[in-house]
Amino acid sequence: MLRFAITASSSAPAGRLADDLGRYMQAALGQRCQVELCSSFAEIADELLEGRASVGWLPPFAYVRICRVGEVRLLLRAVRARQRSYYSVLFTRADSPIRELDQLRGRRVAWVDSMSASGYLFPLAGLIAAGVPEESLASSTFEGSHTRVVQAVIGDRADAGATFCTWQGGEPSTPVHSAGWTEGGFIPRPAVRVLARFGPVPGDTICAGAGVRRADRDAVIQAMAWMHRSEVGALVARGIFGVTRFEPALPQHYETVAEAARTIGMD
Repeated sequence: MLRFAITASSSAPAGRLADDLGRYMQAALGQRCQVELCSSFAEIADELLEGRASVGWLPPFAYVRICRVGEVRLLLRAVRARQRSYYSVLFTRADSPIRELDQLRGRRVAWVDSMSASGYLFPLAGLIAAGVPEESLASSTFEGSHTRVVQAVIGDRADAGATFCTWQGGEPSTPVHSAGWTEGGFIPRPAVRVLARFGPVPGDTICAGAGVRRADRDAVIQAMAWMHRSEVGALVARGIFGVTRFEPALPQHYETVAEAARTIGMD
């Protein structure tokens, strides 16, 4: 039996989508698939390392860190809107006087989570490279989600926030395709200004535990690489993972994440 660990962080009905994922994987693999809803990516990492989960969903920074303490097998990476990577941004309210990274000294910054590549790792590495260390900020708060980071900035609990962003043409001169402020049910979308972008950040990963057989790993890769081609699979890919599709991945695709981790001293 395959045990697939995911988080219940999706805004969609987690139980129904988890059932759909289990049925899709069972049909594709020809074996029973039990989907486990975990409370955090840290819990997924523990499940993989301790052999309780066969396969798990990990964001890029969590994947890089788990590789330093144990053995997992990278299987796939996420593709969003035909893009294999995305960007991290630091943003403010549109009416904020802050226009440069240096002006964040003595200001309040909202982050997503210490394991978030776009919501903490890449923007903090960018700040440090710009000569603005974290200790120069008035405060750093972890909000727990991209939506709550946007709420903190719009609600004036933070002067700036970190989140993800993709553009329709891949460049900031083109319209925003998706970002922390375009999702999460914001109506109307809040008026924000991007201070800087960082990255590119590679997509989320699907990993297997060290004890999973090669044949089973290959079967999971094939099943998930074809997921977007079925109606149910496409709904699961978007509803649970927030992606368009998955494709096979290699460890070198995540070297930029390891480099950013070294910059902030978390390697």
